[in-house]
Amino acid sequence: MQIDREHNFLILEDKDLQKVKKITATNMTALLGTNKFRKQGDAMLMILNLYKEQIDPFYTARGEWAERILRKKYELEGHTVKYWDKFEINFDNFPKNKEFGGMIDMCFTAPTRELVECKSKNISKLAETKKFPNDDYEHQAKFYGYFSKCKDINLTYVFFTDEQEQKIRDGEALSLNPAEYTFYSYKVPLDEEEFKAELKMCLVYKNQCLTEKKIPLEHISEKVLQKLHYTETI
Repeated sequence: MQIDREHNFLILEDKDLQKVKKITATNMTALLGTNKFRKQGDAMLMILNLYKEQIDPFYTARGEWAERILRKKYELEGHTVKYWDKFEINFDNFPKNKEFGGMIDMCFTAPTRELVECKSKNISKLAETKKFPNDDYEHQAKFYGYFSKCKDINLTYVFFTDEQEQKIRDGEALSLNPAEYTFYSYKVPLDEEEFKAELKMCLVYKNQCLTEKKIPLEHISEKVLQKLHYTETI
């Protein structure tokens, strides 16, 4: 790849287009230009497998514990919960879809059919989470609800105390007793026509970058640009 500073574009070469991935729930809002922490070009570079976001292993572990605890909670409440082994499905619940993919956290199959998107946070974020809905998380929930054809969409947070988080950092096992945790859950409404239009916008942006073989520099954050291996055009 090369940077054309005269015209303010990152120019993509044929070798940069060999591993194009699907659009996923985690980069949808970035492609729409509404994500506060990730720009459109950042998401596009992730789709091209030219940039990989570094995530603290702690947050991955906390998220996995949150899903296990939440599954236990729902099972105790009488729900039949379905979830998938990420390696068995190759991290994709929608292998037949050529453009969009990703992995569902879990869903109910009985007594009602519901899609569940699970998130984890420190207990200090409880009041903030209730007061300020996270548009990115809601879009992720809508994404999986839309493609799984599930009309009832549930976004649920599992909150951890400082002591519980320290156990995660130390690699210790946590209790799966739901009574030891705080939960916040609400339904996410889905306007299918509106969401379909947003998916189209994401696809248009992706295809434009692929067809023109370039990404506007203003769409790439400085922190991402610094990690790319590029040459300057003369």
